[in-house]
Formats: sequence, structure tokens, C-alpha cells
Amino acid sequence: MRKKINSLHIEPDSTAFGADDFRAWWTAGMSDNDELSEHDREELFENCMYIAEAENRAMLQTGEELREAIDHWADAWNRSINL
Repeated sequence: MRKKINSLHIEPDSTAFGADDFRAWWTAGMSDNDELSEHDREELFENCMYIAEAENRAMLQTGEELREAIDHWADAWNRSINL
């Protein structure tokens, strides 16, 4: 599986996660009007880590960078549905 994030090509043995992944996982079975809580953010982080480990892929983001990406996306998501 190859992913594309921020126009950067990710090699087959590596992985990175971004807004498209977070949105797909969050909205699976959910509403586009549901806010993300701290618990939801932690679940998104754990999903990313599980996928990377299960697929034996090297992370291109540190854990802290991944958490920051999730928080940035979640904050933007919550703002967009509260307009």
C-alpha cells in the first residue's frame, strides 16, 4: 500500500498519516457533525500506530509529530462543524 501526503511520495515500506486518513476513519459509521473528543484523538493515534506495526512499516512521523497532526486536524474539524 502506498500513501500520498502533502504531495510527498511515501515509499512502500514506510507510512505516514494525514487528514485524509483521519477523516476516513473518523467518519466511518459516524456523522460529519460529530466533534472529536480527547478520547477520539487518542483512538486515532492508536489506530495509526497499530496499522504501522501490523504492516511492519517504518513511521515517517515521530509519535509527537503524529499527535500534533491529529490535534491540528481535530481542532480544524471541530471548528468547521461549529460554524
